[in-house]
Amino acid sequence: GGRVLATADGGRSFSRRTTLPGNANDLLCTGALTCFTAGVGNIQRTDDGGVSWTQVSTSPYPLNRLATAGPLTMYAVGYTVAKSTDGGQTWDTSFPSGVPARELTGISCGDEFHCLMTTRDNPTQFGPLYRTVDGGVTATAVTPSTDPTFAVAFADSTRVIAAGGVGSAEVSNDAGATWSSVGSRTAGSFGILTAAGGDVAYSGGAQGALIRTKDGGQTWLNVSPPTDSDITSLAGWGSSRWAA
Repeated sequence: GGRVLATADGGRSFSRRTTLPGNANDLLCTGALTCFTAGVGNIQRTDDGGVSWTQVSTSPYPLNRLATAGPLTMYAVGYTVAKSTDGGQTWDTSFPSGVPARELTGISCGDEFHCLMTTRDNPTQFGPLYRTVDGGVTATAVTPSTDPTFAVAFADSTRVIAAGGVGSAEVSNDAGATWSSVGSRTAGSFGILTAAGGDVAYSGGAQGALIRTKDGGQTWLNVSPPTDSDITSLAGWGSSRWAA
């Protein structure tokens, strides 16, 4: 509904600010009183902490996310890409060459030129990750994982983390050009967990999925129970006696 709340005491209390003239999908502040919103077809700016708002860009396309990429460089993405190089005073709208027509769900940048964008084709089908090294003029698809990528964030100018489906997590040390996985995952859907004494525990789930840890959850190994039915309950007694 375009309603805006602000806090000046670390979140202990909030007060209403001027309602936006349109809905907003994202809010980004670049200073104590300077903030931007991106929404359906527009970007709004306030320089007085939300007392008043000025529309600084219009677009026929919805915008989902805002991100800073440098002292004066900002991006807004959705069904298009809007870029500002003057601290959000003016915006240019275009779509990077090399990216098929799809929704851009998020963006994170290491500097003014290197950014990564998450995408999706529909509400349930997430597309590849797109990488630009020329400030959004062109972009190419990169694949951190065989699982869909939901979110991406730069930790510094070159180190990035991506998170996605089935708990996947990947890191890059070259601004998204190459990736390596973080940790390990066990295939299956798990819904029950029981401790069996000491650092031993079991977890069971759909279609006979059963895993065991003997180091307090640091690592897990598959166990092969004599069933392909869903495991709905587990009971343990000691490190080697259990029932499912």
